[in-house]
Amino acid sequence: MAYADTHSGSTRIASIATVGGIHAAIAALLAYGFAVDIVEIAKDGPLKSTVFSVEKPKVVPPPPPTDQPNQTDNSIITAPSSLIELGNSLPTVPPAELDLPKVEKQIYVTLPEKPGPIGPAYEATDPVPANDTSRWVTNADYPTRDLRLGHEGTTKFRVVVGTDGKIRSCEAVTSSGHQGLDNATCAKIERRARFKPAIDGNGDKIVGTYTSSVRWQIPD
Repeated sequence: MAYADTHSGSTRIASIATVGGIHAAIAALLAYGFAVDIVEIAKDGPLKSTVFSVEKPKVVPPPPPTDQPNQTDNSIITAPSSLIELGNSLPTVPPAELDLPKVEKQIYVTLPEKPGPIGPAYEATDPVPANDTSRWVTNADYPTRDLRLGHEGTTKFRVVVGTDGKIRSCEAVTSSGHQGLDNATCAKIERRARFKPAIDGNGDKIVGTYTSSVRWQIPD
């Protein structure tokens, strides 16, 4: 009885050792990348020989990347096999033979106007009669002595008109040939004639002269 127990205990110890060896062999296979295809473990005893078959994993190549451009795409630019030299190889065309559109350019130049002489702001005028000149001297003014003697003639006179339009002086510049007729002319003109004074270029009233004549003729 004691033998049986001893033999049974030895067998159990051997079985445990065999299982531990199997586990160690499997761990070694996994550690070394399944380098061993077949592992056979055989031990004496009630355990039967066990054969393990481990297949190596198949290496599947990765699929080709989809983001790479297709080699047959027309967008790929291929460099020319030879260089193109530029320079004197192009034909030289004279400018006269070029068929270019003619563009006419018009240049406008504005020249400053040449300042001319500054004219007067107002037109200068001589004294102008302000009343009826036919009433200055009449037939009733004929001197009695010259009328009795039959004196006739034309007296040309000139008067100086002040800024107020009044006559400052009178003189006979051309005599009628008779002193009485000349004196009567200036006497009547100074008393009856009225004038608008002369004006200069600035519009100011100035002293001016007025010239006219009186024809003395005895009425019929």
